[in-house]
Amino acid sequence: MLKTNGASVFDNRQVQHESELEQQVSAVIQARHGIVEVRSQFPKVTYVDPEGHLREHIFDYWARFKNGFRLAIAVKYERDKAELDPVFSGVQRIHRALFDDMRIMTERHATKDDFRNAKTILWSREFHDEGHVRTLLSELHGQSGSQIQFFQLYAPHVERTDRTIAIWRLIDLQVLKPVQRGRVNELTWFTINL
Repeated sequence: MLKTNGASVFDNRQVQHESELEQQVSAVIQARHGIVEVRSQFPKVTYVDPEGHLREHIFDYWARFKNGFRLAIAVKYERDKAELDPVFSGVQRIHRALFDDMRIMTERHATKDDFRNAKTILWSREFHDEGHVRTLLSELHGQSGSQIQFFQLYAPHVERTDRTIAIWRLIDLQVLKPVQRGRVNELTWFTINL
């Protein structure tokens, strides 16, 4: 029986999560700027292990970027990632048509803070209002390269929830780039990138 930590939907495709770590990694992948397709439990590859035996491995995720680049992603805890060395070194050439590169993502690449930020970015994609986003963009016009804190982006004439969603949408679009890594909150500093 398949253990699961649920599923999410990305571009009308169900994406499975077999563990809490997979759920975190999946959200981080989906929220990454430029990702246009995500699949779970794909691709299935064969590899030759160090003893010369032919084995199978199924990657946890596969992602395609807007520019066509395809990434096969294995999810492992940092302490266990060496288990994947034989897979990465022994993947047969015939499978290279399915992806351009392979990566291992661990809890270092998808922390709890990264997960929370990713979920909020995905929320902003779904619920943003283009008018509010354009208004905020016009307020930032001429400030490219300067820094601003999250709370400074609130305006008295704009409903707080609408403005929060617009701020997160601009984070997603990389107009607002956090100065430091970590959980984004109202004290986070951003560099304006217009």
